[in-house]
Amino acid sequence: MAPLSTKGKFNLAIEDSFDPYAYFIAGAFAGLGQTKDDPKSWGEESWGPFAKRYAASFADQTSENIMTEAVVPALLKEDPRYFRLGTGGFFKRTGYAVSRIWVTRTDAGGRSFNFSEIMGAGASAAISISTTPERIEQCRRISAGGESWLEKTRSSICSKNTGPISASKS
Repeated sequence: MAPLSTKGKFNLAIEDSFDPYAYFIAGAFAGLGQTKDDPKSWGEESWGPFAKRYAASFADQTSENIMTEAVVPALLKEDPRYFRLGTGGFFKRTGYAVSRIWVTRTDAGGRSFNFSEIMGAGASAAISISTTPERIEQCRRISAGGESWLEKTRSSICSKNTGPISASKS
């Protein structure tokens, strides 16, 4: 299969960002943020705070799609598409699907560590964290307390961050 051009990678990211399910997922994360009142400065009493959370969730998803499917793959010459394994039993195909988190195809047709997914998700999370003072303060508290990022947040570098980040106060 021919590699995607840089334009093709950006088109893929945009198509995924505006897929009908993306709107539903953003709403689910906005609802979760609304019930947890995260971030607190947005409030929880009306549709206005929900709309802010919805927009933030949608922007987070779009940012991650663009970073993991377009920007980083274009720079590193990786193919962001998922290629199904056409043969094999349930366990072989499931193992292959899980391995795609860590292994991807290169534009030249070889295999490589999936830097696009890991670095793209990390870059997107950094952008997301920098959007509100509460999130910046969370990072400072976590760093100052010597506590694990994984202990304080719902997401990790290996999972897509598509919703508001919350942390319990120390």
